[in-house]
Amino acid sequence: MKTLFVFTLLSLILLNRNGLSAQSEFQKVSGTVIDEISGDPLPFAAIGVKGSSRGTSSNQNGKFIINIRKEDEVLIVSFLGYESKEVVLNGRTSLTIELEPYSVELDEIVITPKDPTEYIRVAVRKFGVNYADQTYNGQSFYRNIIQENDHFLDFTEGIFKTYFTGRSDTSENQYQLELFRQVEELSELEFMSKNIKVSKKNSEPESDTTSAQNEIISGFNGPENIIDMDLTVELEEYLDSTRFKKFRYELLDPSYFEGRAVLAISFESKGKVDNVKENGIIYIDLSSDAIVAVETEGKAIIPFYVEPILFAFGFGITNPVFTTKRQYQYVEGKWYPKHFERYVDLTLTKKRMFKKNSKSRFQISQALVFTNILFQEAREIEVSKRFDADEDFSKQVFNDNNIKWDDVDVVAR
Repeated sequence: MKTLFVFTLLSLILLNRNGLSAQSEFQKVSGTVIDEISGDPLPFAAIGVKGSSRGTSSNQNGKFIINIRKEDEVLIVSFLGYESKEVVLNGRTSLTIELEPYSVELDEIVITPKDPTEYIRVAVRKFGVNYADQTYNGQSFYRNIIQENDHFLDFTEGIFKTYFTGRSDTSENQYQLELFRQVEELSELEFMSKNIKVSKKNSEPESDTTSAQNEIISGFNGPENIIDMDLTVELEEYLDSTRFKKFRYELLDPSYFEGRAVLAISFESKGKVDNVKENGIIYIDLSSDAIVAVETEGKAIIPFYVEPILFAFGFGITNPVFTTKRQYQYVEGKWYPKHFERYVDLTLTKKRMFKKNSKSRFQISQALVFTNILFQEAREIEVSKRFDADEDFSKQVFNDNNIKWDDVDVVAR
């Protein structure tokens, strides 16, 4: 089907640029993280349990849900550019947490005058020192949302047990789907749905809308797509010293992240780099020289050699815009993934000579939040239980420890 070809092509452009046990003793605490001065919600703030590696993130509206044990008394809440805050629960299960913007006096933080790219070079050289190089297990919350014209084609959530292989190991990370759920009332694909032809021989549709919808979902679904955003897995162009000349860099005012002083460097591509025009901010921890967060936005440019192919099939794609967020967490002397997120917005058009064009806007949102890091002896995922994004999610659930959704940390809807 031509539609499948276009979405396969698009997913390649956008995505290929380069012991957990049931814990019934948990109680849920929910709340909202806001700016102390303006009252505005703070999206993707980090909420952790003091003295542990457990935690979650607030959603786009600053709301969060986290599980605590009876002995857990203090939450640590942090947001880039704000003072971290310890919140004593005292039995409370509903909170509004106000964070104060960090006012940084330039003379408080000593920064050696350098070209911005020199800070980036040092940070990349120290990847092996700053980020986990050993294998470890973790638990993460995954959400995938695909909308067409504001209707949900997919709204999937899962809890994954993960075996991370470490930076020096070239083998792939392994995933086991422990919990899975999906919004029941999903819409059917509208794009070209009225363009299904019927074969004269068997009266069967040559093009199947359901098949097209499944292909679109699988093309943008699965945690391995978003975990590849890890900066230490594949070096992004703006961090690659051989491509520095393709970007403009500028030192910004220093800031704070999880109570640590960080250097902020803005970047912007001078033109398109690997079919992308991109800009963003890189945050580097001054004490360890680790890249602790990166925020980007940009536009994917359809390659010139692809345009004739799209034209031949009668398709048009409005250059997709995207945003990404990456944050890391400092645990026992190393930086580990904390929150990865990607959002893509595009419009796809099927052009016709004598009929009205078929046109749909697609919005794709993916998030992966690492809710627990386990430091005991890491265990690989059994081969028979390893997750495959090309297969039906619901048929790949292996809940060995009988955990329930109420027992795990998720991102509030």
